[in-house]
Amino acid sequence: MASTELALERSLYVGDAIGAIIYGIQLTLFFHSTHYLLRGSRENRKRDLGFILYGFILALMVSIALATNFVFGQLMWIDRRNEPGGPPEFFRVNGTIWYQIFGTTAAYVGIAMSDALMLHRCYAITAGNPWLCIPSGIIFLASLALGIVSIIASASPNVFLLAGRPAQFGTAWISLSVAYNIIVTFIISVKLILASRRLKRIALPEYAGIYTSVAAIVIESAFPPSFIGIVFSVIYGLNNVSALAFSVAWGCLLAVSPQLIILRVARGTAWSQNTLNDAPISAIRFKGQPDTVNLGSDDSVSVAATGNLELIQSKSESAVV
Repeated sequence: MASTELALERSLYVGDAIGAIIYGIQLTLFFHSTHYLLRGSRENRKRDLGFILYGFILALMVSIALATNFVFGQLMWIDRRNEPGGPPEFFRVNGTIWYQIFGTTAAYVGIAMSDALMLHRCYAITAGNPWLCIPSGIIFLASLALGIVSIIASASPNVFLLAGRPAQFGTAWISLSVAYNIIVTFIISVKLILASRRLKRIALPEYAGIYTSVAAIVIESAFPPSFIGIVFSVIYGLNNVSALAFSVAWGCLLAVSPQLIILRVARGTAWSQNTLNDAPISAIRFKGQPDTVNLGSDDSVSVAATGNLELIQSKSESAVV
């Protein structure tokens, strides 16, 4: 068997294995976040139910996409492995069979849902800055359109996923989708880093640590799928068969990132427009006649010339998205 054929089969197998692992993580996060959302306050009940429905649909789309991959793998490697040409020929002929297109469409819907939530987070974290949100929204809509065209091209009869029009439209869609994720990730990361510096100066360390840790910024900005997406888009553009494994990893990570953000929302630790305003202020006051030193538009610290030092701490509600 040729080395390229073996590489193709390895890529399909590794992709399914990685997808199953990430899918398990996604389901765990979904049930965990649902538990917190159902215990939330009645004031946020409508929002919480919306997040639960979003997480359920996202998990359903990934379930369909992976299930079609598993069925395809069973037919290729077990049930019909002795057909002329073996598994590689089966993949070439049936790679665009109806249930594979159905699975691809489900994956596309999941990716679109993930991108939509990231646009929502970009809007929330940047306080609706039109110079940042509108260009991102335009790229998002263009990505949606290219994705639909790519699926239609893949559904055409007698085509191969890694060659011709499906590969051309697929490369364009993936490149634009990855570019969108990189741009939104960059915007959110820069905004959070700048805001976290200010938060560290004015807030209690315990409060600031929730929002300014490296893990918090990585989760909020959806960095992992953006990084994997760069690798995937390059490999896919080269028509390398290993792109099949990266495609599954990228798609599943795009489903995990929103669920991580929803979990932070459910636990009241997600960054919002009110995070700075609601920060419990750590200030220094000397007893005596105060002299206010302004640290910014949101908060101030009162200082006097002489007296005893005391720490003033004010507590606030958890952040609400």
